[in-house]
Amino acid sequence: MSGRDAKKSKKEVTDITVWNYYNGDQLESFNRLVEEFNATVGKEQNITVENCSQGNVNDLEAQVMASAQGKVGAEEMPNFFMAYADT
Repeated sequence: MSGRDAKKSKKEVTDITVWNYYNGDQLESFNRLVEEFNATVGKEQNITVENCSQGNVNDLEAQVMASAQGKVGAEEMPNFFMAYADT
């Protein structure tokens, strides 16, 4: 196999970032689900999910809005975020 063939056969990994407002038991449960996904389907499909709790729902809203508005020091917008529909 040449170097060129190795590059063709290497699959690209897709990284997905998820922001949420979970804490305590909810956060632990969701983290276990993310770990299970990463170890099974994610590994098979070359997808890696990174879960990031932003605190409570108000903290999450503030982080999303700061990112969307491009405020200095704001983190890059995640691929997904979980919030209430009316937030």
